[in-house]
Amino acid sequence: QSAKGEIAMEKICGQGASQLTDWITFFCLRGVSEQRKIAVMAVGSTPEDAVLAEPQQWLNWFPDLKKERIRVSTEAVERVYRWLDRNGGNIITFADARFPPILKEQAAPPILLFAQGQLENLGNDCIGFVGSRRATPGGIAVTQKLVQPLAQAGITIVSGLALGVDVAAHKAALGTRGNTIAVLGTGPDVVYPERNRRTFEKILQTGGVILSEYLPGSGPAKQNFPRRNRIISGLSHAVVVVEAALKSGSLIT
Repeated sequence: QSAKGEIAMEKICGQGASQLTDWITFFCLRGVSEQRKIAVMAVGSTPEDAVLAEPQQWLNWFPDLKKERIRVSTEAVERVYRWLDRNGGNIITFADARFPPILKEQAAPPILLFAQGQLENLGNDCIGFVGSRRATPGGIAVTQKLVQPLAQAGITIVSGLALGVDVAAHKAALGTRGNTIAVLGTGPDVVYPERNRRTFEKILQTGGVILSEYLPGSGPAKQNFPRRNRIISGLSHAVVVVEAALKSGSLIT
């Protein structure tokens, strides 16, 4: 990156540009599973022990790895920087003071979060809402009835911007001029489903937050949504489940 680009990154991301570059490189490291990255972050003296590790160090830790597969995806790195340039977003690393403390207690916390919006709201008291994408009119009504007084009392409502209960929770919070956080199961620049774009934009316009752990440009994938829900629970002091099926991501949450 150019010196100008580094200065811009430091201003955008609230931390040293060179340090953030190390975290982006670590995030885009291929040939080492995310579980192993997190394990080394957890047992090292600092998370940076993992972030700054060379390929040989990874082989010392995990002899079964293939050295030729340990590489940084330049394509992934470029996608991250393009997103920063185009969206004026933020990256919150695991070592960042803004990383939600409850989320750090998860067994598999995200390495970093792509974020847009008023990030100070991540420190608010939050309650998560999850439930059926095929919510009945009664389920939508119950969601609204529960969300509205909470949002009016200053509680931030967290959900996943999916159809059904999720979008009903966001809209109910916005309708009371309350605060809401949307955690995406796609990249931070991909609205899914597209019909929720207006809600996505309104969340940002009213001081809310959009979060994703997925690489910019990442489309919807079935396995992403249950994983996404651990972030919803990791931001929240409580989670409300509305009309969940017996086998559903909501009950995993």
